[in-house]
Amino acid sequence: MARVLVVVVVVVLAAVVVQDAMAQMPVMPPAVVPPAVPTTPPASAVPCVAELEPCSQFYKNASMKPTRACCTPLKKAYESELRCLCSVLTNPAMVGAVGIDRKKGLGLFERCAVKVPADSSH
Repeated sequence: MARVLVVVVVVVLAAVVVQDAMAQMPVMPPAVVPPAVPTTPPASAVPCVAELEPCSQFYKNASMKPTRACCTPLKKAYESELRCLCSVLTNPAMVGAVGIDRKKGLGLFERCAVKVPADSSH
């Protein structure tokens, strides 16, 4: 019986020593995790989209007739940056990042009288 009591006392003392040691350990601040790097660039980083900022109000309101400030850069982008425009309008991640609807985007070309081949809407 005495041995059991000694073992219990040793275990209790060991637990107290461990608790005391842990209480004296410095508390580490939580690890700082850097934010995730976006896989899709923001609209302002896509040149063919950034140049079309004057079109945003006409894109949002289809009943408004686009001005020259919108249609001129849109036509220029179509003529010289078609690959960029197509990559934006056909890539679901880009469409979401830029926040445009593909059909509305293509409709803006029509409203600006920019001739886009019929198969471009696919």
